[in-house]
Amino acid sequence: MEEAAAPACVLDDQGRVLVANRALELLLGVGASGGLCGRTLPSLAYPPDEELAKAAVQQVLVEGLDRCQVDARWVRIYSRELVWAAFDLSLVRDRRGRPELAIAMVRDLTAMKRSEHERRFFEFMFKLIGEADSSHEVLTAAVQTICHFTRCGMGQVWLPAGNVLVCSPSWYCSGYGFEKLHVASEEIDYRLGEGLPGLAWAKRQPLLLEDIRQSGRFDRAVAAQRAGVREAMAVPVTGADGVVAVLELFVTHERAGEPGRLERIARVAEELGPLVERRRAEEALRASQERFQAVTEAAVDAIVSADSSGRLLTWNGGAERLFGWTAGEVVGKPLTVIIPERFRELHEQAIARVRRTGRSKLAGQVVELSGRRRDGSEFPLELSIGSWNAPDGLAFSGVLRDITDRRRAEDSLAAANRELERANAELETLVYSASHDLKSPMVSLLGY
Repeated sequence: MEEAAAPACVLDDQGRVLVANRALELLLGVGASGGLCGRTLPSLAYPPDEELAKAAVQQVLVEGLDRCQVDARWVRIYSRELVWAAFDLSLVRDRRGRPELAIAMVRDLTAMKRSEHERRFFEFMFKLIGEADSSHEVLTAAVQTICHFTRCGMGQVWLPAGNVLVCSPSWYCSGYGFEKLHVASEEIDYRLGEGLPGLAWAKRQPLLLEDIRQSGRFDRAVAAQRAGVREAMAVPVTGADGVVAVLELFVTHERAGEPGRLERIARVAEELGPLVERRRAEEALRASQERFQAVTEAAVDAIVSADSSGRLLTWNGGAERLFGWTAGEVVGKPLTVIIPERFRELHEQAIARVRRTGRSKLAGQVVELSGRRRDGSEFPLELSIGSWNAPDGLAFSGVLRDITDRRRAEDSLAAANRELERANAELETLVYSASHDLKSPMVSLLGY
């Protein structure tokens, strides 16, 4: 046994460890040699897997099966950490052919099982998150996944709101009786460092409360005990801007005490923070776009936007009324559809200059130019243009207004001004003549 490179041990006919080599003692967390001797194989198993170990010992040492393998979870004796291992039991018979001993060669499956478990964990969570439409649904999906894979009875989310943490509607439970605990949570706000969630918020590290009956440390102990809760955990979800949420999870009595649960949840929270921030940024952008669309649709004037290649990005109702094209007909097409043919070459040269230099001479200015309707008719319009940085580069938004009536009014005013100037000139001539005709008799009269 001692010379074997792999973990190994010998069991007596009662399933107790007679000899265990150093490799197995290290695997099961025993500090000194001989720490496993006298222990039964089922006593080393994680409680939910004890029956698997008992069945393997029964088949080999009682029923006389020559070989049996049991893949199960085992608990390290001192650290209480879980390990996955396969015990391959081979029967040794006495001279009469009766079961006497069993040699167990052990393979450490911990790394492989953890990798597989985490892969399935993250695949399932990312699938749910991918189907989520909001940061609220992202957090709900994360809580649901964590509860499913770590056997937590309930999970809920606390969100920073200024100086306090408030309980979010994002929550999940896998049994009955948790509703009152969630209601009790919704009635409380925690400041920084207050309560289990507030303490995790302040310390920015996962916290485990092994017994919620300690009412001095857990203020919702009554509602939690009625739901059968034994353990409570608070795990902060951090992003670039700090803590974006705090996950609070509860474990019932029959699931309490599982080693490594808090660490696995903390690893998930590390991946969750950037996802929540990204989804919130997408929500803010979508809300901004919706507000922009609502404003543009309510505007009487035509409001359009185009990218640096001159392709239309948005087209409001005012533009539809002004030019005659619907948004579905022109969005994605070149801006030249509304520019008279004689000006298109100049427009394309300007677009090429914008792509080359990254700026537009017209940005921030108001200009007058000619537009082209769907029927081919031209009309004068006024354009106010602004630039902004889109995800794909420089983009432009413009407000266009039909100034045909204004031009007509200006032309009429100019004609009236010319007529007035002519009338004034004639009046001046008349006055001069009248003045001269009146002045001559007066001079003669004064002479007499």
